[in-house]
Amino acid sequence: MKIVHLGIRHSGWRGGVQTYIRELYTRTRNRGHSVGVYFVPKKGVCVESAPGIYSVDVPFSNDFVRLRLQNIYSNVLGAISDADLIHYHHYGPAFYSFIQALANKPTVYTFHGSAAVACDHSVKKHFIEWIEKRALRSCDRIVVVTKGLARLLDSYDISHTFIPHGADPQHGPISDQDIYERFGLRKGEYLLHVGRLLPAKGAAVLIQAFRKLKNASKPLVICGDSDNLAYIEQLRSLAYDSQGTVRLLGNVEDDLLHALYSNAYLFVSPLQIKGFPLAVVEAMSHGRCVVMSDAYETEEPHHAYGIRTAPGNVADLKKVLEELLVDEQKVAHWGAKAKAYVAKAHNWEKVVREYEDIYAQLTQHHRVKDCRKHT
Repeated sequence: MKIVHLGIRHSGWRGGVQTYIRELYTRTRNRGHSVGVYFVPKKGVCVESAPGIYSVDVPFSNDFVRLRLQNIYSNVLGAISDADLIHYHHYGPAFYSFIQALANKPTVYTFHGSAAVACDHSVKKHFIEWIEKRALRSCDRIVVVTKGLARLLDSYDISHTFIPHGADPQHGPISDQDIYERFGLRKGEYLLHVGRLLPAKGAAVLIQAFRKLKNASKPLVICGDSDNLAYIEQLRSLAYDSQGTVRLLGNVEDDLLHALYSNAYLFVSPLQIKGFPLAVVEAMSHGRCVVMSDAYETEEPHHAYGIRTAPGNVADLKKVLEELLVDEQKVAHWGAKAKAYVAKAHNWEKVVREYEDIYAQLTQHHRVKDCRKHT
């Protein structure tokens, strides 16, 4: 089967959605499928060379218009390609999925999160919500990755299939030698946060809480990048004032990132909007105790396997971190509990098999419809 993925702003496979697409791309190719990824290029980022990875760029100076033209162009390329199916990962290109309908190509849309929910501007929020609903209703099959998103789509009266994030089972600890040589970090001697550095992810709240700790015996390590330069500067300013106890490492990937997960004392994800970052699953798969905010959907099973704090509450997060920094037994208990849960509930191979079933159902259904048209 030939599959094309649309809806990724390529930034070196950085970020949860990018990682998700990379896993589907790699694993479905390994299972014999032909897979393409059409991505919107990001300035200044070197794109790794791989079969089926294509840059979709439109030379236009206005970024707002340029992005919309890229979404249309990528859809046209998908429609005229020999792909059997188009798989969307963002409402932008999914909004134009009618182009695939004209080409009689079935469409899947994996709904990773609602941009409307994260928007605090009333007019913009309603506009994005309208676009998201239009994109969701125009695709043949919708997949949600969290129970909270499933509940949101239920409120929209949109049918969907729930397929959770995947994770690779981690069978043992990873040596800290590489992260010591690169960053000077040792096993169990730092706190970790990984994710896109955006206000809604709560990195600034985390730094503020960390700086107020009375027993900050371990540094805070933050991995990730962002297009929000003003927010990056804010984080750098907060980190600078911490006198070296807060370290911004930028983007870290692959084996080095797994080594950071494996050797962290604990993992912190102070999300301020409803959601479920893939980094939380990855941290749990390495047996890390996870401190997460109550912004996480209470319907999510993982919610019972992390220590919760009030979203955006610096004092509450500070209190929890202070308690855990002096209670290694509690940290180890929650880490083991989280690892057992992820090994059972999150499996990339199972995720890929479920997508293959959806792909097969949709392509077969479209073949039947096409045959009926010509009889």
